[in-house]
Amino acid sequence: MSFKNNLLQRGFKAEAQRQSEQFRKDIGLQIYDPLDAFRLAEHSKVTVYNIDEIGLSLLLFAFIVILTFLLYYQFR
Repeated sequence: MSFKNNLLQRGFKAEAQRQSEQFRKDIGLQIYDPLDAFRLAEHSKVTVYNIDEIGLSLLLFAFIVILTFLLYYQFR
């Protein structure tokens, strides 16, 4: 088993592709149109905050992102 196979579960990419195509259709885009993350968040009723709005410094935000990434791969 190669390293690449350990990163993604079987079928992950195909499922991600199907979901991205459905999201595009839902918001009125063609299948290969760029998917704007903010339009997708609005469609999905997800609130997006600017770092400044929640009072995080860029350094603290970067630390949280890196820690989340490390924890995700540690406990998979």
